[in-house]
Amino acid sequence: MRKFEFIVNGKGLHIISPYDDTRTPRRVLKGWESFTGWYWFSFEEVEPGFHFGLVQGIEDELGYFSEAELNKIPTIWRIKKTDLPYAGRR
Repeated sequence: MRKFEFIVNGKGLHIISPYDDTRTPRRVLKGWESFTGWYWFSFEEVEPGFHFGLVQGIEDELGYFSEAELNKIPTIWRIKKTDLPYAGRR
């Protein structure tokens, strides 16, 4: 199984996809966490409230997700910017 690489520096949290041959770190703009241990990390907001990024669920995968849908679920919360570098499963 390929692993995503998490990098923390003075500019925040960055993630390198194992599917990117250029190994370009993608800066995480926003993140969400749940009581079930799932994480959503936004690399880009493709349109208002609609994000592309890493979803750590049963498997780690890249995909699109809606901020509005995440906000509707009471067991999911936005990760504070100060906590973002420490979030996720490494």
